[in-house]
Amino acid sequence: MKLRLLCFLFIAVSINCSYAQKVNLKKWASHTVDSLQKKRIDTIEYYHAYCGECAILRKPTDTLPTHQCEVENSWTQRENEIIYKQNNKYYSLTFNCSYPPIKKELKDIKSLGYFLSIVPILVKRDRHEVAMQKKHKFNPPMVVDGGYEEAFFYCGRVRQKIFMQEDQKTDKGWRRYFWIDKQTKLLALLELETASKD
Repeated sequence: MKLRLLCFLFIAVSINCSYAQKVNLKKWASHTVDSLQKKRIDTIEYYHAYCGECAILRKPTDTLPTHQCEVENSWTQRENEIIYKQNNKYYSLTFNCSYPPIKKELKDIKSLGYFLSIVPILVKRDRHEVAMQKKHKFNPPMVVDGGYEEAFFYCGRVRQKIFMQEDQKTDKGWRRYFWIDKQTKLLALLELETASKD
């Protein structure tokens, strides 16, 4: 009887713990971007860094919570921030798997302007990708596990996205594409701007 009760408690705790920490970040980001746009904020970027099959260690001096958030597809979140400009000031909303998001004022933000400047290259990238698919050509292989980064840009009707696996930044097969340097620079800017804002 005690063994059954212990098994039941273990299963109940496991289900509650795993369910409580799974978060749909796409819905959170979409809802937050919509809310900002309703406030007439037209220049927004969403930066999301995550990894699979990896452990994330934080320094004792980090001010972010030490718990990790597992997103809906079992990936572990590293960064999850929305950066925007309002009344000539820059702000970030950091979502760390609890509500409400942490809002901070930022200084010296270059990623928004840089993202806007490379939109024509990213449009050209998208056309190139479609043309390759029509010719049944494919990009080089990509590592499945490890770190990933993605950034979304919203400015009026302009919408653009960048997605990279960490090995794409150094892989020779990927480095030959004309958009990789620009994407790598943007993600480096975002990583720097979101790293530590205290």
